[in-house]
Amino acid sequence: MLFCTIAAPSPLHQPHTRYRDVAVCTLAAVAFAWATLFSSAPARAELPVGIWLDHTQRGAIELYPCGANVCGRVIWMKNPLKPSGEPFRDRRNPDASKQNRTICGMDLIGGLQPDGRGNLLEGWIYDPERGQEFSAQIKRESDTTLVVTGYLMMPAFGKSFRWTKAPADLERCAPIVKAAEG
Repeated sequence: MLFCTIAAPSPLHQPHTRYRDVAVCTLAAVAFAWATLFSSAPARAELPVGIWLDHTQRGAIELYPCGANVCGRVIWMKNPLKPSGEPFRDRRNPDASKQNRTICGMDLIGGLQPDGRGNLLEGWIYDPERGQEFSAQIKRESDTTLVVTGYLMMPAFGKSFRWTKAPADLERCAPIVKAAEG
């Protein structure tokens, strides 16, 4: 080691001085190795932000940072309009004041807290087909797959779905809905 060279003993050195120098050098090397290995913080996994196709492949959710948490909104629908040309709305919502909002652009996910390993815990997810909100967690299965779990009491008793990374050229539904609303 460059920082810890010990010269050959000179006639002026006592034998015990050489052993002390070796011991000090060894302790310094061990301390340096320990500090190098354990002082740096572990790398944090990337958050699964981006656009994800839901399990039906009929909708895409954009997961994005919102404060210290992660939220998600609908940004693509295979069919954003009814056959009549009217946008799909949140008609099953128990809150009458929200029943006229369009599904496209709606926030479906909120409050998900990053765990530092690429997973999101203790948030909520809204199901517009049922008009119901559930507790939620999202776990990263791979760079292209998430496992989204909605539950009422415990994740073990919830229902899980696999979402896949959406293609980059997905057309957003907001302009289509805006044009339909006139």
